[in-house]
Amino acid sequence: MIVNVLPESQSVHADLNKLCNKLLSSIKDFMNLSLTAGVSRMTSGFLHIRKACQEAEMALQQGFFTGSNQVLYYEHMVQSPDRHEVKGALSPQQERDLLKLWVSKDNQKAEEFLEGIRSNLEQLRADENSIRKQYIMVMETIHSHLSRATERGAPSLTEKSPYEIVLKGEYWEDIHQDMLAHIAYYFHTDSQIKQESTYTDLATELIDKYYAEDISLQSIASQISVNPSYLSRVFKQERGENFITYLTRVRIEHAKAYLMSRGMKVYEIAEKVGYHNYTYFSKIFKKSVGVTPEEYRELQQG
Repeated sequence: MIVNVLPESQSVHADLNKLCNKLLSSIKDFMNLSLTAGVSRMTSGFLHIRKACQEAEMALQQGFFTGSNQVLYYEHMVQSPDRHEVKGALSPQQERDLLKLWVSKDNQKAEEFLEGIRSNLEQLRADENSIRKQYIMVMETIHSHLSRATERGAPSLTEKSPYEIVLKGEYWEDIHQDMLAHIAYYFHTDSQIKQESTYTDLATELIDKYYAEDISLQSIASQISVNPSYLSRVFKQERGENFITYLTRVRIEHAKAYLMSRGMKVYEIAEKVGYHNYTYFSKIFKKSVGVTPEEYRELQQG
C-alpha cells in the first residue's frame, strides 16, 4: 500500500499507526486474519518505490519477534541492535533443570524455565534461526525422557508435531506458547501412564533409558516414589531376577554391541555403559559372558 503524506507533517507516525491499525482491525473482523504491517521510510517520489517496498519487507521480518497485529517501522529496525547467531545447545545446568522438571511434572516451574530460555535469548539478541534451534533442543531433551507409551500417544495433541510448530511457526510468542502446551500435555500423559504401570515397569524403563548413569535401587525408587525395599521385592517377584542383575545385564548387552566394532577403546566402552572403573567392568563382563571384553571383541571380529 502506498500512502501520500506531507513531508512537513508533524504527525506522520501517528497518522500511519491509526490507518494501519484500522486496516488490521478490519481484516481481523471480516476475514479472521491476524496480520502485521511493515512501513518503510518516507520517499520523495515514485522512483524510490522499489526501495520503499524492500524496506517495508525488511521491517516485516521483525514480526517474528514482535508478534502479529503490529505496525513495524524500518527506521526503528535499523536503530535496534543487530541480532546474530547464538549457540543452540542447552547448558549442562539447563539439562539438569529440565530433568528435575520432568521428574516433578510442575507446570509452573516449566513456565519459569521456558521464560528463562526466552529471556536469555532476547538478552543475547539471538536471531530467528538460533531461537528456533534452542526450542528444538528443549523439545529433543523432553522427548529423551518420554516413556514409550507417552511417545505413542503424543500425536493426539495436535495434527502438527512440536518440531513442525517450532520450524514453521510464524511468531516467537506462538512457538513459546505451543511449546508450553506440549510440555503440559506430556507431563499429564506421562503421569497418567505411570499411574497405570507397575513399579517394576517404571523401574525397568528407567534402567533401559539411564543405564549409563550412576543409578541405583535407591535412586530409581526415589524417582518413582516407592520404598526401595518394596521395589526390590516386587522387582524380583515380577521379573524373576533382582534389580542389580537386570541393570548389569542391560549394561553388558550394550557393551557387547559396542565391542562389535573397534570405534572405541574398551575403557571408553566401560564408561559409556555406566562403569567408571575399567578393572571392575572387565571382571563383571567376564563373569557374565565368560570371556574378557578384549577376548569377546577378538572372537566377534576374528
